Amino acid sequence: MRTLFALNGNLLAETTFYIDKLEEGATLRAKSARFQAGGKGVNVCKAAKLLGMSPYAVIFPAGNAGKACVDFIKLKKFAKVIAVKLLGETRLGLIAKTPNSETTVLGTDLPVSPKDFAKALSAISKKAKKGDILAFCGSFPGWNSLYGAKLKALIKTKGLLLAADTYGEPLKFFAKEPAEILRINRAEFCGLAGLKIDAPQTAFERAFAKIAQESPAKIFAVSDGARALYMRCGGKIAKFAPPAVAEASATGAGDTMLAALIKLVIADEEEPFKAMALAVNLASASVKRDGIAEFSKAELNAILNAESVEKPA
Repeated sequence: MRTLFALNGNLLAETTFYIDKLEEGATLRAKSARFQAGGKGVNVCKAAKLLGMSPYAVIFPAGNAGKACVDFIKLKKFAKVIAVKLLGETRLGLIAKTPNSETTVLGTDLPVSPKDFAKALSAISKKAKKGDILAFCGSFPGWNSLYGAKLKALIKTKGLLLAADTYGEPLKFFAKEPAEILRINRAEFCGLAGLKIDAPQTAFERAFAKIAQESPAKIFAVSDGARALYMRCGGKIAKFAPPAVAEASATGAGDTMLAALIKLVIADEEEPFKAMALAVNLASASVKRDGIAEFSKAELNAILNAESVEKPA
């Protein structure tokens, strides 16, 4: 069984307050509250565990908020933890959720120093074996070219398989690197392609065809929430229509998709386009829930066996 190491450079200590309505300038009292450790890598671990993998969450906790995140992951048992402690305080997240809306406020990022990044890679190296999977997830405060060089060296030395879902400066690096999977959101793709976020669909499709074919990633995919997802694998491009669902929370849907692709394509060696159809189903189903990857086994099987729509792009 391949082991998954999910590298999460921007840990989040997230609290959701459930309120009746959001009023500007008012003092509001929550009916209930919920805490969870977040960040894309942590979310990927949650979904990967549900799908039968045994992931490591590679995180950089700091202060009391960071400790709360580590305690949460250990309590919920969805991942083993590789923690490199930083000075300062892990960023906080506050969600005000009403029956009809969800408002999120994120705290300031905490950069990861080169020394601490090297510690994390060393810890991965001690535990990883050839053929294991390294997932680079989300933003990475403090990223520079040195980090990319060290990461490439680890992947080559240990014979790891790479999957990535990131943006900003790290995306510029990973867009040029061989990977099993590179999955990004449309907004991130538009930044990479030099397109406006509201560019005409024809311009997006032309840019996708060009950049996807140039990418060294085996699977190159761009999602756009409830709109069609575009995927290139080999010389074939296809798009997938996510099932229409009533949204409860879109948080973590892309992370659930990445975890499903890692499990199905890399670990199980499923046919990639079939795997993407299943991953789209799972991501859409996650939107209907407040939590991330919180399905029973029966629900999971039903989701993975539902129809998905793949069309020539």
